[in-house]
Amino acid sequence: PKESAIENRSVYRLQGAHHTVSSVLSDSGIVTSMGAARRLVEQGGVKDENGDTFTRPEDNFPIPPEGRIIRVGGRRAFRIKES
Repeated sequence: PKESAIENRSVYRLQGAHHTVSSVLSDSGIVTSMGAARRLVEQGGVKDENGDTFTRPEDNFPIPPEGRIIRVGGRRAFRIKES
């Protein structure tokens, strides 16, 4: 049920398969700037589909062909796909 809710939400497509966590947040438009992305990650507000928290803005965020889910804050989740 939760997975289908994410499917129906925003899907962001980014060029290339390798990004940093902060560049995914900024390039997709989820946040307005790299500074905001860095702060959000450093404050523990970004998790992956497994619930693991990203703690460093420069951490790699590889995007597999099927896409990847990123959770921002307590209620927002987005699917990131390679274009």
